[in-house]
Amino acid sequence: MITPPMAGLYVLFDGNCNLCDGFVSFAMRRDRAERLSFVPLQSAEGIALLNEPEGQSMAFVENGQVWRASDAALRVFGYLDWPWSWLAWLRVFPRGLRDLVYGIVARLRYRLFGARAVCEITPRSRARRG
Repeated sequence: MITPPMAGLYVLFDGNCNLCDGFVSFAMRRDRAERLSFVPLQSAEGIALLNEPEGQSMAFVENGQVWRASDAALRVFGYLDWPWSWLAWLRVFPRGLRDLVYGIVARLRYRLFGARAVCEITPRSRARRG
């Protein structure tokens, strides 16, 4: 549940997860328009944006609407530079199937990719321009 209605695009990610940090680094490099703000779930801003960060690997807040699991990841891809933005079309697959695959990777992420005690990515919380 999101607390206040927040304007903007926020990628909330598990700052202790190497896979999540890798995805954020990847997305930052491909968001040349700097539309997305990246916020670790464990940070004060992440906790303020999302009341229930426990057990989350990723969430996407799009102008107050919270997206989770595969919907969150695919919405992020939709904001990246071409050719990566085309991956958003994967939303045509049934959510149950997408979330099944997402859930398996999310549950195994620490075992497969490792974890860290502290997030090495500095949150990119840009002031909205315009």
